[in-house]
Amino acid sequence: MPRTGVAWDVGGKSVVKATFGLYNYMLGDTYADAFNRNATAFAVFNWHDLNGDRLYEPGEVNLDVNGTDFKSITAASNRILNPNLRSPDMWETTASFEREMAANLGLRVMYVYKSVSDSIVNSTNTLVTINTLRPFDAWSVPITRRDPGPDGVLGTADDAGRITVFDYTSAYRGAAFVNSQIVNAPNTDRYHSVEFTMTKRFSSKWTGQVSYFTVKNHRWISSVFTSPNDQFFPLDETWSWAGNVSGSYRLPAGVTVSGFFRARTACWDREPTSSARPIRTAGQPSPRTATPRSGSSRTAARSSLRRTF
Repeated sequence: MPRTGVAWDVGGKSVVKATFGLYNYMLGDTYADAFNRNATAFAVFNWHDLNGDRLYEPGEVNLDVNGTDFKSITAASNRILNPNLRSPDMWETTASFEREMAANLGLRVMYVYKSVSDSIVNSTNTLVTINTLRPFDAWSVPITRRDPGPDGVLGTADDAGRITVFDYTSAYRGAAFVNSQIVNAPNTDRYHSVEFTMTKRFSSKWTGQVSYFTVKNHRWISSVFTSPNDQFFPLDETWSWAGNVSGSYRLPAGVTVSGFFRARTACWDREPTSSARPIRTAGQPSPRTATPRSGSSRTAARSSLRRTF
């Protein structure tokens, strides 16, 4: 794959670097597992706890894969190969500036642009698939529910408006209308990131590093729209960030103590943060973007003690 890089020495204490490259997606030998009819199959059904004892008993589920309780199935018999599947492309461009600030102390500032096209694995690390036997138009049964709000409980103060989702008609129910096919995502994911790193090389018995980066996301949570429900907030255009601090110190007798601390953004919601929620109808698809959870950050710390013999 075409890749190139350049480095320019500026005054002996600074260097400017740039790279450009195309990276192929490694499909791997496990790709064939989905088509192996000797592998395990999974079927999901609705369970009716008729006596309320929270224990499954015979007769509480219709186990007919074409019956009314059937929800989904994952099996080789319900998958087909895609002869038109293309290898995904990952383009990456970087530019960086590095500077020796003092003896054994360096600073680096880096910009990275990355684009992923024709992906077969989306940003949530699941395969991009379509059901060839259940078309988009089959999802024509509207179901309206009230949004319970951030606490997930109906009838509380943070309840929002009503929202309409869609189910497919009874004519398309059952395993007879499940035929999964892996496809290339039609939309391209793009990422812009900036990183700042200060590194203290090992000297005077200690070493350390402080870094921070931020990423502007443009990634499709719903890679393909197989139903109107996929058009709810399918695009993540949020900012994410992370900061790391690490270091180690060598004590007498070959003992080294080290520590690591990280702070970063947490998960991103696939819903707006405001109380106004969209009311969807079959004739009004309206893709929305994802937004961060309130106060969405996480921290982690680790320390260790080791001895060299």
